[in-house]
Amino acid sequence: MAAANLCRNAFPHLIHILYSDEKHHGFKRSTQIGDGLVSFCELDINPFVLKIKELLGMPLTIQSYDDMRNAVFDAADVFKDKHEYAHFFVTGALNNIVTTPIVMKDEKEMVTAAVQGSEELDRQLLEQLRECILYLDSIVALYDIFTFALGLCLTKTITPADR
Repeated sequence: MAAANLCRNAFPHLIHILYSDEKHHGFKRSTQIGDGLVSFCELDINPFVLKIKELLGMPLTIQSYDDMRNAVFDAADVFKDKHEYAHFFVTGALNNIVTTPIVMKDEKEMVTAAVQGSEELDRQLLEQLRECILYLDSIVALYDIFTFALGLCLTKTITPADR
């Protein structure tokens, strides 16, 4: 209890929640969502945009799969020390995309693909990378939308041209 009070006193802007049941145990730290959104809008997103441009310049082939996959996560790591929530959510979404199960038509094709590889396996792996790149690009679009909206909300004078 003393540790919880110390935490609360040292970091009054944070909410700490410990949850536990038979299947799940965890710890969650939360701040005001508005603070996270404002700090996201205040980020210099140019390094992130440059990483996406680098990705778009790489060949999307099965031979470059490992390099592309690493570059996708390198792009997410731009947020690592700058915005904890953005890094957490972007990395989580990318992990969800690249861990999407590969679906084969039957067990024989699955075994063959696992042992020898297959065009279908390659196609699905590359499709996951395409989806990752689209997701990263959507982060830039969201940044633009949120920044515009925040500016609109904080502007004291709105002219008809702004509507």
